[in-house]
Amino acid sequence: YCAAHMPDPRSDDYRDALHAEIEGLIMAAGGRTMALFTSWRAMEAAVDHLIDRLPYHVLAQGQAPKQALMDRFTDDEESVLFATMSFWQGVDIPGRALSCVIIDRLPFPRPDDPLLGARRERVGPAAFREIDVPRAAMLLAQGAGRLIRSREDRGVVAVLDKRLATARSYRWDLIESLPPLRRTKDREDTLAFLRSIRDS
Repeated sequence: YCAAHMPDPRSDDYRDALHAEIEGLIMAAGGRTMALFTSWRAMEAAVDHLIDRLPYHVLAQGQAPKQALMDRFTDDEESVLFATMSFWQGVDIPGRALSCVIIDRLPFPRPDDPLLGARRERVGPAAFREIDVPRAAMLLAQGAGRLIRSREDRGVVAVLDKRLATARSYRWDLIESLPPLRRTKDREDTLAFLRSIRDS
């Protein structure tokens, strides 16, 4: 699911829309959600806004070691886990404990990353296409891969960045890196699907 109705993630009104969208998805899923963020600041802002609004146990990266958080999340089927890039890979939670993976925005690297900056300088004008897009595609696929860990798993990967639906120059590079999941921009269909999993 790509939330194509959302504001651009670089706009001032994105954060409020992001929090509302995350809340709606978590409620439809009955908890059972891992929300992955591209920055600590975005994760902490979401936790601060949602922790008292959600009727589920909210776990957040930094509260405990990674394995302890994963164990708690797996053991409490209705819990919610908020995390950053270190949880985008190496996390294996099959079954009903995880029905929804939320990705806040496309994982493009920070422009001030010194290592990538040096690589960009060497590549020149084609750096975005040759360095940034392939890296974002790999990370997006890793994040989406947290959902489907067995043949029986069902759920939603929700990308809350409209550029996945609108960026003509690179959207297909990102989409084609993802597992072969059914794609939609329809919010109501997505919420209904999550409710059907929750209630099954």
